[in-house]
Amino acid sequence: MPPDLGRNAIFTPGGPSDGTPVGDAEREAIASLGGYTYQVAAAALAWLDLPDGARLYLEVAEDYATLAEQVLSAVQVKDTAGSGSVTLNSENVRDAVNAFVGLVASNPGRQVLFRYFTTSAIGTERKIEDRPGGQPGLVYWRKAAAGADIAPLKAILLSDNYSEVVRKFVGARDDTALRRDLLQKIHWDCGKPDLAAGTTGRSWPRSLSNWRLLRRVGWPISLWFMC
Repeated sequence: MPPDLGRNAIFTPGGPSDGTPVGDAEREAIASLGGYTYQVAAAALAWLDLPDGARLYLEVAEDYATLAEQVLSAVQVKDTAGSGSVTLNSENVRDAVNAFVGLVASNPGRQVLFRYFTTSAIGTERKIEDRPGGQPGLVYWRKAAAGADIAPLKAILLSDNYSEVVRKFVGARDDTALRRDLLQKIHWDCGKPDLAAGTTGRSWPRSLSNWRLLRRVGWPISLWFMC
């Protein structure tokens, strides 16, 4: 046994290393592992703030979801800043809208909320005709949810860029119902911190250590994480 290890040690460094093995760089899953780690960290924060009587589900309804008093809050977590910004034309965004519609259909009698949480910032669609009201689509989504004219955004959601399931969901609703049933139910939380830095520049481990203090002053961890 190496002299620097105690007899009761559980974990040891093993014997001398012959160097790091070399593999196919194209098959390395570093980015994927980073994405999974980010999802787990986000789910852990949600669990810390889970109210009494609520349940947290992992990989059942999206990356994680909470269920409390028949309100299903589903969250997709994407650590995709390295891939660039997101727009209404991004595959992940289209998939998120499709996933929300699917959750609504699969959970009758429940209010479904959907949150798309990503390190990617909101971008601007390349083609002018893909920008509702001439603005970045996800920015205009927020404005339409708050009362702006729905027509420019509705036209895009009814286009072939979105699945038939989404088009049917959108086409079956007038502007008031569409705002209530879709635009106000999906929240685009973009440009969020990565694992290297918290919202105040602190590392996540240090930020997590302050959780009890934040809760003591009545600041829910979910709001702190969303800032």
